[in-house]
Amino acid sequence: MAHHIDSQINRLLEKYAGLLVRPSTIDQDFRDDDDVRIVGTFAFTSISTPHLPELDVAYEVKLIVPRRFPRALVRAYSVQGAIPRDYHTNPGGDLCLGVLVELHALLRRCPTVLGFAELCLVPYLYRRRHIELFNQPPWGELEHGARGLLQYYAREFGMDKADVCAQLLGLGGRRKRTANKQLCPCRSGRRLGQCHHMRVNCLRAKC
Repeated sequence: MAHHIDSQINRLLEKYAGLLVRPSTIDQDFRDDDDVRIVGTFAFTSISTPHLPELDVAYEVKLIVPRRFPRALVRAYSVQGAIPRDYHTNPGGDLCLGVLVELHALLRRCPTVLGFAELCLVPYLYRRRHIELFNQPPWGELEHGARGLLQYYAREFGMDKADVCAQLLGLGGRRKRTANKQLCPCRSGRRLGQCHHMRVNCLRAKC
């Protein structure tokens, strides 16, 4: 397993030359002696899209990679105050890259350290740089805590009512055959299997 993580880290370092592995020393961000600490400049140039400008982005960061990754997520920290502590930062000081269920869902697409960097960290840093340059975010954001989690599920289900989201989540935890026979919580009067079953099944696949 150690060799597996080391090879993933090497691929990250090959693509992002400003990053280096630092030896494990006394560090309050370490939770395990086997964690790997990566520090340096995380720099990239975004690809321009019809709705988003191309940006050169570079921040000093520290990444703590657990040997149990991807079961345990990489923790990312801003170094030298490059990102203010009041900008989407968890109580422990690591960057709040999104709700956990969303991060795990993203990593299922590419469960590597490089995948984490590009699917989870790059959007966070791009968004921050966009705000610095244009004084406005390029897209919306989720709130912290339970409200952010509810907003995530509301987006996944295409619903904005908390009680409906909660009931759909409950059905998602049941067997498909059983859940599909229940009335859809959206109050359409149809069974789930004839209504929002696709969204529920999609969420099942992510969890």
